[in-house]
Amino acid sequence: MVGLACRINSNAHGILDGKQYIGFGLYILLSMANHSCSPNACYHTREHSTIALRSFTDIQPGDEITISYLNLYLPREYRRQHLLKTKHFLCQCTRCSMPLEKSRDGLLEGVTCGKTECSGLMFPLSKQNYTCEDFTPSSHNLWMCSLCKLTLESSIVEEKIEEASALLDSASETSEINPEKAVDLLNQLFNYYGQEKPLQLGSHHSLLFNARELLVTLVSDIYNSIEHTKKIITCLEDVIPKLSPEIAGYYWNVGTMYEKLLEGSDLSQDQSSNFLENKHRALEACYTIQCVTLGKEHEWTRKTEQKL
Repeated sequence: MVGLACRINSNAHGILDGKQYIGFGLYILLSMANHSCSPNACYHTREHSTIALRSFTDIQPGDEITISYLNLYLPREYRRQHLLKTKHFLCQCTRCSMPLEKSRDGLLEGVTCGKTECSGLMFPLSKQNYTCEDFTPSSHNLWMCSLCKLTLESSIVEEKIEEASALLDSASETSEINPEKAVDLLNQLFNYYGQEKPLQLGSHHSLLFNARELLVTLVSDIYNSIEHTKKIITCLEDVIPKLSPEIAGYYWNVGTMYEKLLEGSDLSQDQSSNFLENKHRALEACYTIQCVTLGKEHEWTRKTEQKL
């Protein structure tokens, strides 16, 4: 029984009913697809709990087909710890093996340089070549700017990150009880730690990304929600594969929000034209991704096509 449980834990994949997970299944062929933080394929649930595996980049003969086992916008060490704990391997894909300043992962952790005149990002100097036996979360003693090479003690930089993280945690904890207070806390985070000033969170930092994801579920102002969702899309397109299903979902959200704006009774002709154009642009982007990742006959793809 223990062996069976381990096999299920390491090889099972989630079964979706719409957008909700309803269980897990063992699929012989899909379980042969290894993980990569820069995957070239994805999978989705079809009728009768069957699974379809689809590529979203060109795959040459002899290339390995890889998928992602987790959220690809997580910082590197979170991803590696999670995979080591749940799937029992230490990810050494190309993305995880590159130095932070040369990898897309740097965008998730970068902090603006401590020099006002420098436009670079600072990254923690950490050990890169872990093994499963010695892997532990990095203890960063120094942060260095990728452009001017300014070096600072970790305590100076990480104090800002800890303060921003505490604000995000407080907003998450109060979001259900007091949404208005949560929105105020999130706006404080953007105003204090998301500006283009020295030692602030980079524009793609994972904390700002998570704050935006939370904010769009809380605000009633559609314009505000659209702007933050567009920033989420920009971050995702710069970090994960551009034809990822997650990105399609956010384009769908933008399109349906513009659709709601079009229901207003006091719109000028210019406003209506602008909203309609933006709605179609977002839904067309969604449809393009869905055709690749789901196929034209999938119900979600057809639903998007009907709105175009």
